[in-house]
Amino acid sequence: MSRARFLAALTRIGTSQPPTIKRIIAKVATERGLPTAHIIGRMRDQKVTFARHEAVLRAHETGRYSATQIGMAFAGRDHTTILNSIKRGRELRQKGI
Repeated sequence: MSRARFLAALTRIGTSQPPTIKRIIAKVATERGLPTAHIIGRMRDQKVTFARHEAVLRAHETGRYSATQIGMAFAGRDHTTILNSIKRGRELRQKGI
């Protein structure tokens, strides 16, 4: 999903405010059929990890949050972990996963 389509979808779900990290996580969780706690938490199975990378990438693409802020929303992860997740999210998006 492109950044523009994602932001438009968030607006359609009943808010005209810019997306928060919580809303982004909830949207990805709904799309992937996962509980938000799994995306935020420490689970490492492939389905959850791919969803987490996607949520981190979307939060980054809003342009509103630093890697440190995103990391704090994802169970206190370090900013370097978030930077790696952004890179991995882009790779997965290019592969269509």
